[in-house]
Amino acid sequence: MITANDVMKKSFEQTKLGYRQEDVDEFLGQIADTLKTLEGENAKLLSQKEEDEKKIEVLVASIKQYRADEEAIKDAMIDARRQKQNIITEAEQKAAEIIAEASSKADELKSSITLNIDSEKAELERVQAEVKDFKKSLLDMYRDHISLISSLPGEIEEDEEEEYEEEYEDETEATRHFDTSALRSAE
Repeated sequence: MITANDVMKKSFEQTKLGYRQEDVDEFLGQIADTLKTLEGENAKLLSQKEEDEKKIEVLVASIKQYRADEEAIKDAMIDARRQKQNIITEAEQKAAEIIAEASSKADELKSSITLNIDSEKAELERVQAEVKDFKKSLLDMYRDHISLISSLPGEIEEDEEEEYEEEYEDETEATRHFDTSALRSAE
């Protein structure tokens, strides 16, 4: 490749039939100037090319990084979906366990309450039987006392006897009312 300096340093032999030396030198000077301009532009273009290649390398590296990041994001999203599904599955399992446990405890409580109710009913029946037996023995005792009192000498006036019988009937009715209310409250 010929440079501007090569053109400027070049000398030719002179001949009789040749060209005028000043015209050739002037033309060679123009060629040298043009070559210098072209060399400068070429140097700028080479420098620009190097800068552009460096920018392209940076852009290629950025694109590679973006692609790697994109893959990492895709993997992270896939992992997040898996974790989400695992969490949902775990939550559903725990919910089922909690429901089963609560159901079991509810059944235990229900059976315990049922047993408790049955024992309380049995206790109520026993107490009612005792009350009935006590009332019967009390009434028997009253009858015995009345017969003893009746066998005592002296007379009781009929009005007093009727009052006693009315009071006795009122007490018996009150006792029956007590038995009924006790049954209602137990139920």
